[in-house]
Amino acid sequence: MIMNNYKLIKDRAAGPTGLLSAGLLILFLLFATALQAQTLNEYLQFAGENNPTLQARYKAYESAMQRVAQAASLPDPRLSFAYFVSPVETRVGPQNAKLSLTQQFPWFGTLKEQGMLATTYAELKYTEFMDYRNKLFFEVKSSYYDLYELYREIEIVRENLDLLHSFENMVKVKYENGKGSMADLIRVQMRIEALDTELEILLKEIRPLSVKFNTLLHRAPGDTVLIADTLAVLEKDRLQPGPEELARNPQIMALMKRLDMSILEESLAKKSGLPQFAAGLDYVWVGQRTDVELPGNGRNVLMPMISASIPIYRKKYRAAEEEARLNYQRFELEKTGREELLTSLYEKYRFDLESSIDNSILYQGLYQKAGHALRILTSEYSTGQGDFVELLRMDEELLKYKLAFEKSLAGQHKSRAGLEYILGQ
Repeated sequence: MIMNNYKLIKDRAAGPTGLLSAGLLILFLLFATALQAQTLNEYLQFAGENNPTLQARYKAYESAMQRVAQAASLPDPRLSFAYFVSPVETRVGPQNAKLSLTQQFPWFGTLKEQGMLATTYAELKYTEFMDYRNKLFFEVKSSYYDLYELYREIEIVRENLDLLHSFENMVKVKYENGKGSMADLIRVQMRIEALDTELEILLKEIRPLSVKFNTLLHRAPGDTVLIADTLAVLEKDRLQPGPEELARNPQIMALMKRLDMSILEESLAKKSGLPQFAAGLDYVWVGQRTDVELPGNGRNVLMPMISASIPIYRKKYRAAEEEARLNYQRFELEKTGREELLTSLYEKYRFDLESSIDNSILYQGLYQKAGHALRILTSEYSTGQGDFVELLRMDEELLKYKLAFEKSLAGQHKSRAGLEYILGQ
């Protein structure tokens, strides 16, 4: 991890042993910058290509596509053969065997609609795949920004610890010269101890967040996660989602597909209550009579035939039609409810985004002013004019505003990711 490695190298370079020269430090920083080329978009692409659940969703779509040819095909013809153990005697000779071929045909248009239903079902599976992909990308982005916030918090706490150690050295020098207070020294040491503990907790938090991120990408839990050094402050987006925007959300698209399926299912239920036809051909082998000479003696028989089903038990057909109509009403209500929910979530994410942008601008200005005030107080204290308690208080203010700025920065990017998920982007 670049931030942690950078701190380690920085500490070693500044240490008494001088393990690394300034030139080697610069080379390391250039190498670290090159590693940062692994962007969030590349992580998203990796997740899309390797997440097993997402791949399973796509396989479900591919499997559903195979139903189209099955649904739009005629049933297999039936071929049967009969051998008369006791030949059936007829005027022109005994019937010895019979071969029958029969093909069934559903009502006109049934096969076409069955194919359309199977195609719509496959499209439904694809929208479910797209919804899971968008959800996965949203989780990857959120996890990435959580890691960014954690890494920045660690760096800010470390920087503040370096500053507090410099304060501690300054207080020690003044105390040794009889110009400082032991209470001031204890105060700064207490503050250092508290931040050391906070830093320990933050460092322990890296593993669970990294494991969660790597799991989403289907990588090894201990794989290194490279995070950008900074994020840009976003601009406010005033987009109000309308029907055309929400219609791109795969959840809405899936419900629309279910509505289409309900219409087709009702039509197929009506067609199932209509007659089905069958056409066939029988071929009968007839033996010759030896006791008499007749016209057509021993002539084999070729017999075409046609049949139709008689759907007289109407209750099951009416029930199937009513089931399809009720399903249509159910999915229509679900679509309306889902649109309202997504609109509500959109407003929440938009509010969070705008407030995070406002907070970013506010905290950025505050920590810059706090930093300026801290430099003034440090200069005054070093010349024996300032109050050390006020200096520590301003340092706490600076730390608070820096952390709040990074939190709001990560928050606005997470909110934008939420908006993108809602709009199916």
